[in-house]
Amino acid sequence: MALNKLIPGIGSLMVLLLTMLQTSSSGGTYAIELSGSFFKTVNAFLPMTYSIDGFKKLISLNNVNIWPEVFILLAFFVLGQLILVRAYRKHELPAL
Repeated sequence: MALNKLIPGIGSLMVLLLTMLQTSSSGGTYAIELSGSFFKTVNAFLPMTYSIDGFKKLISLNNVNIWPEVFILLAFFVLGQLILVRAYRKHELPAL
């Protein structure tokens, strides 16, 4: 929603491209070690990477700590909400 508000017209295209990039570079389809160098670089900057890593740790039932992934996902959430509030204030509130 924030990208659609901040960049009308191409915001939804950017979200689609981001979703496709996350799918290919998060290690969900196959191991990130088998991917190219671009995907290895982008891997750390996408939230889906941390959700997949946390899920892998959770289903391993090996009593592994998933809190680092939880905190990083919370940071992505807070950042996204701040961008959304900024976009809303820029486009929806009347000028004072």
